[in-house]
Amino acid sequence: MLTVLFPGLVPNKHKSTYTWLETDPYARDLIRQAEEHLGPDLLERHTKAEIYDWNVYQAVYLVESLSLAEAWCRRNGADPDLVAGQSFGSLAAAVFSGSIAFRDMCRVMTASTAAEIEYFKRAAEPLACVFFSRCSPARTRQIIDEITDQSSPGWLDVSVVQERGVMAVSGSRSLVDQFASQVKKEGGLIFYTIDRAEHCPALAPLAEILKCEAYCTSDFSEPAKPLLSDNGVLLHTGEDVARDLAEGWGRRLVNQEQYQTMTSLGTEHLVIPGHSSLFASDQGASGRKTLVKARTMLEEGAHTRHGR
Repeated sequence: MLTVLFPGLVPNKHKSTYTWLETDPYARDLIRQAEEHLGPDLLERHTKAEIYDWNVYQAVYLVESLSLAEAWCRRNGADPDLVAGQSFGSLAAAVFSGSIAFRDMCRVMTASTAAEIEYFKRAAEPLACVFFSRCSPARTRQIIDEITDQSSPGWLDVSVVQERGVMAVSGSRSLVDQFASQVKKEGGLIFYTIDRAEHCPALAPLAEILKCEAYCTSDFSEPAKPLLSDNGVLLHTGEDVARDLAEGWGRRLVNQEQYQTMTSLGTEHLVIPGHSSLFASDQGASGRKTLVKARTMLEEGAHTRHGR
């Protein structure tokens, strides 16, 4: 059984990615469609964008993910049995499964971004999310308890639990900073901190807003291919897909939940488009893994053209 898994958003400015996006016909068509909503010169703007230029980063990431997956399947004569996404990758999965057209997803994405920005701007306090590793889940929860037991105003919560020890904690900005300092003091590795919370029950109100203002059920239809949520639930209808994309904000992202369902459904080969090294290990999902990167796709294309 072949499953295509779309990872969460990881900003990517590799030269090979731009070359791929500028030369692959399907990617070029998707860029053109995205520019209908985001304006011209999307790739050039991406080269200069900062992380908080959400729509620019997200649109290019969607195009990268979808075009790499489409090209790999076409070149290998493959027809995936299952489609899955993690975090923002769930948007790409919804498109790839046939639940929503790419052009419509660009419109939904920009509406969602506007609602998200407004929500965090109006939050009662500054929020943040820190991504890190080299700190066990048990110790992570201990540090959270130690900080929140000090009667400090605010909150902390686990947002993400991924393979290779990668985790994320969200909460009040001041407490997230305290948490990150403690993790670093104990030998943990801090990747980055963003000025918003992610994937936690405290964001349930945002999920409800997004259901009304962005993920309208009329934009989605029944997936043409089986579609798996990042919490391991099969999504059967357009309403399921729309609701799940919004509710992803209000639940923890624990990759193992998804992998358990993949295994139970019979996944033997996992194809993962993108450049994240998170999946380049024997941890996480079991079975064969193929990481589809722009660089290798360009090299394979060059070999084919030269008859090698």
